[in-house]
Amino acid sequence: MRTIQVLIDRESILTGAAADGEQPWKYYDLGEGYCSYDFFAKCPHRLACARCPFYVPKTSSRGQLLAVRDGIDAMLEQLNLTDDEREALEGDPEAVTALAARLADTPTPAGPTPRELGTTDTSSL
Repeated sequence: MRTIQVLIDRESILTGAAADGEQPWKYYDLGEGYCSYDFFAKCPHRLACARCPFYVPKTSSRGQLLAVRDGIDAMLEQLNLTDDEREALEGDPEAVTALAARLADTPTPAGPTPRELGTTDTSSL
C-alpha cells in the first residue's frame, strides 16, 4: 500500500465539465507530471508511465496552471501495489526496466501501447 498526492479540480466538477467529459477533474501527482486518468489505481502503467494522452507534464502550461490555480484541492489516495511495482519503488533499477519491458505491448488507457507511443526503447526488448 502506498499513498499518492491527488489534485482535485473543484471548478471542473461544479461547472459540469468533468461530467460532460470536457475536462479532467482528478490529477495524480507522478513527480515530473500528472496523470488525469480517473482510474489510475487500475492502470498497469501507473509506475512505468507510458506518457499517454492522459499525461500532463508539470512543465507544460496546463501543468503549471494546476499548481497555482484556485479551486484545486490536494488530497492523498492509497494504492495497492503489485510485487513488481513494490520492487520498482524500492529503487531496484532492474525492476523498473523489467516492469517497463513487460508493459511495452500493454495498451494504455487511451489505447496505444508504449511501443506505439514511442516511449519504449524497442532495441532493448
